[in-house]
Amino acid sequence: MVAPITHSEVFETTLEAAAAIDAIVSRFTSDGLSVERDAPTHAQGKGGSRLSMRLWGVLGPSGGARVPFTFRVQASPDNDGARVSLELKSNEGWYLFRVESLIEPAYQSRFESLVASALEATSSSG
Repeated sequence: MVAPITHSEVFETTLEAAAAIDAIVSRFTSDGLSVERDAPTHAQGKGGSRLSMRLWGVLGPSGGARVPFTFRVQASPDNDGARVSLELKSNEGWYLFRVESLIEPAYQSRFESLVASALEATSSSG
């Protein structure tokens, strides 16, 4: 069994904690992710598809969008807004081995785009 690929990001926003989560949930939902709100300042969800990744892999123009992952986002009040924590983890299921040189860059790219999307959603102009 292979270890999951993870990425964590913490950033600050001028939005209040619940408003920051609202903005991220709205953005992730519009991006096609499955999102479940479990508290006013917490949400979790998933994206990608194990089946699509197994059938078509990560190569090609939409390869990164196929990578299956889970995420958890939470916000807590901070000085002038909120501190947001976003945790992402690969969820491709069981494999005897994986080709890290193909899989890891696909996950890194997808995770970086999700972080950028969350940052944009919670920016004052987002």
